[in-house]
Amino acid sequence: MSHYPDTPVVAHRRPRRWSLSVLSPRTRPARAWRTALAASAALLALGVLASPALAHSELETSRPGADAVVDAAFDELVLQFKQAVQVLPDDIVLEGPDGPISSGPAALADAVTVTVPVLGVVGDGPHTVRWRVIGADGHPLEGSYGFAVQLPPASRGTPEPTTAEQGVAPPPDDPTTAGTGPSDSALAQVRSTPSTSVPSPGSAESAPTPVSEVSTDDSDPPGLPRALAVVSRWLVYVGVLLVIGVAAFGIGVHPDVERDRSVLSRLLLGGALLAAGASLLQLLARVAVVSGTGMDGAMDSAAIAIVSRGGLLPAVTIRVAAAVLVVAASRTSDWWRLRGPGTAVVGAVLGMIASFQLVGHTASSQPELLVRGADAVHVLAAGVWAGGAIALGAVIGSRRHRGLESGAIAARFSVVAAAAVVAVGAAGLALALVELSSPTQLWSTGYGRVLMGKLGVVAVIGAIGAHNHRRLVPAMVEGRAIAADQLRRSILVEAAAFATAIVLTAVLVGLSP
Repeated sequence: MSHYPDTPVVAHRRPRRWSLSVLSPRTRPARAWRTALAASAALLALGVLASPALAHSELETSRPGADAVVDAAFDELVLQFKQAVQVLPDDIVLEGPDGPISSGPAALADAVTVTVPVLGVVGDGPHTVRWRVIGADGHPLEGSYGFAVQLPPASRGTPEPTTAEQGVAPPPDDPTTAGTGPSDSALAQVRSTPSTSVPSPGSAESAPTPVSEVSTDDSDPPGLPRALAVVSRWLVYVGVLLVIGVAAFGIGVHPDVERDRSVLSRLLLGGALLAAGASLLQLLARVAVVSGTGMDGAMDSAAIAIVSRGGLLPAVTIRVAAAVLVVAASRTSDWWRLRGPGTAVVGAVLGMIASFQLVGHTASSQPELLVRGADAVHVLAAGVWAGGAIALGAVIGSRRHRGLESGAIAARFSVVAAAAVVAVGAAGLALALVELSSPTQLWSTGYGRVLMGKLGVVAVIGAIGAHNHRRLVPAMVEGRAIAADQLRRSILVEAAAFATAIVLTAVLVGLSP
């Protein structure tokens, strides 16, 4: 029997304005839904009005050009891209009819232009340029294009202009040109002149040997580096979402964290360690992918230099620093209190969310404000939903063994999860509208097919969450003992589906729309 039967329990406790834990277990999530729907409408409107993103660079022009007919010697390849790129010294190769032609190291003339000195002898016939660069979002892009070389016979024997170089063909039996071939001295003199390329006149008589069409491949190189990159990204997402969810659950949902401090602190610590370790692994995998030579290239100095100039290195630094803050806070007795260590936890969560702004499609897509805002909402809401569900499941299991009820906690989290579901869907749809320029890309591109798979999994998770919200949580509040076990099993299924969605997200980040 209470010593204060006429005094409400809440009178002894001042509600926290910043916390959602003051909501009654039976409170309808009207305010949360209105806020989430308003944000969703704004994101969707911006997404519809936004122009398609340029998430990956493309080869825009080249000299010699694709499918051109070159009738003068050249001593340099020039490739210009639509967006800023990085290049390794040996990643531009010129091939002639007899195989690769000697060339110098590839270098950047400016942020979008790559030049390669041609050192070997360039003779008649079809030629192919095979190129590989690193785009602004850190993904390798590969491609090739062809052109034909058709040097006038007179230019092979003397550097002086002839009628052939002026567009007038010499008589076929002209003894001054018959039997002439390329001499090293003549080629050296011609290579010292400015390089030019002349398009095909289009006549059947002057048509060169057919050349290959331009092709592009912007997927990561296959093999262990690519697999390691996907796995490390997946682990990073799992760790970060777990930190976000547990922090939100402890600070804003759970009314009495002290009773479940042990289980929540372990989850928070595990998420932080996983996020930090996976981030370092991701950095190693990215260097190997950029090198293009397998895991042996993980220590390649040129690849390290390229990665260090991108956004991944600062992103990893931020995540590791944030993880250190979370680890330190999780060892305290009140990490969930905002007037204490909770401030460091919130700062760490914001840092982890911000780290994703520096890499991938978010770092290179337009419009920048929409993409960055939608990405931040997407990560935060996904963490609150996924990580919070895992925290709830762990608390339910722990309390069941100790004979404590969990209905009120489940009801509070159900309110927050409902808003998070809407925010995840709205932000994800806004990002998809920005990245995809046409609905046909959903089934005609690898990016679109993986995106559709992810949306299907998220829809399943949403259905499970709706069942929990409408059936199991009210049953727990009413005191039905079996409902707690059913909800815990449902959360385990939901967590497995979340893991699948995160795998698809990790794959999606490495693909181009």
